[in-house]
Amino acid sequence: MVSKGEIELIVDYALENESNLEIALKIAFAFNEIRKKIIIDFLDALENALRESLDNEWTIQNNLKKDVFAKWKGCYIAKKKWQDICLIGIESDSSDAKNFFVTVRKNKEQIPEAIGGGKLKNLLDKEYRPGSGGEQWIYWKYFEGIYRNWDEEVLIKMSFKKDEIVRYFKEQILRIKDIATPVIDEAVKSM
Repeated sequence: MVSKGEIELIVDYALENESNLEIALKIAFAFNEIRKKIIIDFLDALENALRESLDNEWTIQNNLKKDVFAKWKGCYIAKKKWQDICLIGIESDSSDAKNFFVTVRKNKEQIPEAIGGGKLKNLLDKEYRPGSGGEQWIYWKYFEGIYRNWDEEVLIKMSFKKDEIVRYFKEQILRIKDIATPVIDEAVKSM
């Protein structure tokens, strides 16, 4: 987060002369485009890392790249045989690239009881981290620290320490996958 002192320093610099003000205003106008470019580049790298970790039974769906500032968009993986039932991935519940969480999300209204009846959520609570559930989300848990809101600190990491941040998000998604897949596979088999 930008401190009050840093903001004052930037304001003083911008107001020092016409040239500085012009640069500051252009940066301000371009800021969301800068953020968008950084996030899309990160999402491309995350997709590639996931693709390298998954076999051809899996698909990747990423509707977040279409509008990185929209809520209820995400980057998900699913087995091709159950991608119409649920998805595993990351998602945001707020606009402006804020409040990201890891999730197992319903992809249709009716899902097998073994998935939506609490068994999978309880397993994830126990083997991953205690999380929440809801009407659309079988399980969800906000990311902690800088990973929850994609602003200053995480944007710098996405740009200059991309491998580190891609690895973090990939590991979270794959950990959920490893726990959830046997339960989902079994439930789909019994349909």
